[in-house]
Amino acid sequence: MLPREEQDMREAEHKAAALQRIFLTGLSGVGKTTLGQRTASLLGWSFIDTDDVLAQRMGMPVGQVLLEYGEERFRQLESEALYEQAKETRVVIATGGGIVILAANRQFMRQHGLTVYLRASVETVWKHLQESDGKTLRPLIAGEHGQQRLRDLYTTRRAWYEEAALHLDTEEGPQDLLAQRLIAQARALGYLL
Repeated sequence: MLPREEQDMREAEHKAAALQRIFLTGLSGVGKTTLGQRTASLLGWSFIDTDDVLAQRMGMPVGQVLLEYGEERFRQLESEALYEQAKETRVVIATGGGIVILAANRQFMRQHGLTVYLRASVETVWKHLQESDGKTLRPLIAGEHGQQRLRDLYTTRRAWYEEAALHLDTEEGPQDLLAQRLIAQARALGYLL
């Protein structure tokens, strides 16, 4: 095979693989794990949560990793988990809420799959976080002014989240309907081959 033909073939294979990955982004508590699991189930794909991968790798909850290693090292570890898990195809990947902070991560997700921004109001997300397992350590929004800190995180990250190719409001219906809507919109964009 000629070198140019070989390069074209590799590029076509890379593009086809990228059409079989969905990256879910959004604030912690917006529903990435729940919607990701439902979407993966409907597609017959695998589901991966980068927070779970990082927690397993480090032997402690992600909040503890953040506290013990600091935010800069935490973001490096989070990026490594993202890149490693994206080697898979036919996969839905729920990312940590801060994965979008690094421009390299946003670019990587755009190049290797469909990035979906799951959005909801800060009030709704805060309510979900309060209703979830209270044992989950969330150092960036802990304490008396947690909801305000969550609002500040959203304000800081919003433009990065909005770089996603697809936006889905998680307050617009039950999980099954949202998963079906996500799949339909992904197909309309040419994904899920």
